[in-house]
Amino acid sequence: QAGLGPQVRGIILSLYLAGHSVAAIADGPIAGAMHEIGELWKRSKAGIFVEHRATDLCIAAISQLRVLLPAPAEDAPCAVGGAPADDPYLIPSALTAATLAADGWHTVNLGPQTPLHILQLAAGEHQARITWLSVTSPVTDASFHKPIEQLAGHLAARDGYFVLGGQQLPRPFKASSPNLHIAYTMGELAAFARGLRQRHDRGTDVDAPRQTSEV
Repeated sequence: QAGLGPQVRGIILSLYLAGHSVAAIADGPIAGAMHEIGELWKRSKAGIFVEHRATDLCIAAISQLRVLLPAPAEDAPCAVGGAPADDPYLIPSALTAATLAADGWHTVNLGPQTPLHILQLAAGEHQARITWLSVTSPVTDASFHKPIEQLAGHLAARDGYFVLGGQQLPRPFKASSPNLHIAYTMGELAAFARGLRQRHDRGTDVDAPRQTSEV
């Protein structure tokens, strides 16, 4: 219904202020609500516009939530990411950025429909320790693995990690690159990023994979 913006923002912000992590909010109420809304088109002609309206409300609430997060330290590591070139979904990548920001990372969210070569360019520009790709649209290209592995190789040459996630990421996803990490939930992403940042903060982050040449 119209006018639900303050209500949606209130629910999400109250959960955060009550002590729930951004990852838990993303994996719980947001994921549950958007999954249910995403199924409406099968039962109602109004399903598509309801989903689009809900997406707009959710993005606004995530933006408001970001305002409450502590600013990262000036020397905090950076994470860059988005969704693949044929993936139009806004929420997953926005939630990924919010989850990482809540853990003290500088984040650059390139959003939906981001070609891999642009992702690579941005990761180099920002010296990203984590580069993420959120896969929400079905993967139909049988050669999906090869460009992913190639980008992982480029990132490894710069001591970067490549994190893949999303409900449409092929399962199981077998990765040969040691710096390619799979996170099917925001909780898994947060745990991985937290360990990496703690090593960064202690000055002991010396185990990042390296390659002598780019792939």
